[in-house]
Amino acid sequence: MSSPSIIAANNDTQILGSDILNLQLDLTQNKRLPALSKISLPALVGSQADQLLRHAYLHFEHISGHGVPPVYDIYLNLPTATQTNMDTQLENRHFAGSLGFYGLEQSSTPSLEHDGSGMNLALDVADLLNDLRSRSDWDMQTLHINLRPREPMAADAAAQIGRVSLHVELA
Repeated sequence: MSSPSIIAANNDTQILGSDILNLQLDLTQNKRLPALSKISLPALVGSQADQLLRHAYLHFEHISGHGVPPVYDIYLNLPTATQTNMDTQLENRHFAGSLGFYGLEQSSTPSLEHDGSGMNLALDVADLLNDLRSRSDWDMQTLHINLRPREPMAADAAAQIGRVSLHVELA
């Protein structure tokens, strides 16, 4: 059994705030990742079990900040119209999970226990990606990620994500 391969990454620092944050991962060859895998994510048509993802993890790395940021709900390939208008049923079909930041300030502060580089979180998105890939509107070029805070960012809090990456392994 092989381990998951990185197939996409966004190395731009993402500042979290009270507004919805939208970012993209380029699922095609990315020249900034020297050891990028040859795995691609084509649409699933019919019974293509050999192309199903066994594992897929969306990594949020080097998250740093202070205070108590809100929990963020993460959606993949959420249609544009839904990003501002709440359609719970449609949102549920695109929901990847939630990010909580318990311990953020401690992991962002250099000490004997931590190097201060922040925290790393991952969401298992294999089932969601397999479902999205089976739909007629699958975009095999770009993965759209929508980070939605459950409440406004407190005035005394701040958070940023240093890198977002997608790791996958075929079944």
